[in-house]
Amino acid sequence: MTLLAIDPGKRIGWCLFTSSGDEVHRGVTDWDNLFLCLQNWDDELVFLQGRSTWKLNQLVVEDYIGRPGAKNGGQHFDASEVIGALRLLSEGTSCPLIRQRAVDVLKVAALHAGYKLPKGHLPDQDSAYLHGYYRLEQLGILRAKPLE
Repeated sequence: MTLLAIDPGKRIGWCLFTSSGDEVHRGVTDWDNLFLCLQNWDDELVFLQGRSTWKLNQLVVEDYIGRPGAKNGGQHFDASEVIGALRLLSEGTSCPLIRQRAVDVLKVAALHAGYKLPKGHLPDQDSAYLHGYYRLEQLGILRAKPLE
């Protein structure tokens, strides 16, 4: 299994994991570059990274709910648009899209991964890493690292 975790927004954080839970690479990109790297080949979703092609088995994305209950008249939300595009890409392929809320995932995943959360904004690629780590723990591929 190969898993791609994504933190959507204007700047898109991403992290690619192998079937054994090893991190291949993480980075930050924009809308255009992400969708050049994600391709639907013969009903399989693949991620092109450098000279490598990775068949994706799971796509994990940080879910986004824009100010619930507030009137957002005419605003665009980059994260929602990215999630919608990823949903369309995964439809009709063998790669399901799993949505995870940051409030449910990030603190637990950081503790289990031995990652110290910074004060202020979490780097986008690290958020993607933690979402992927959490999902791989749910699947039994990774286990919490021992506390030091």
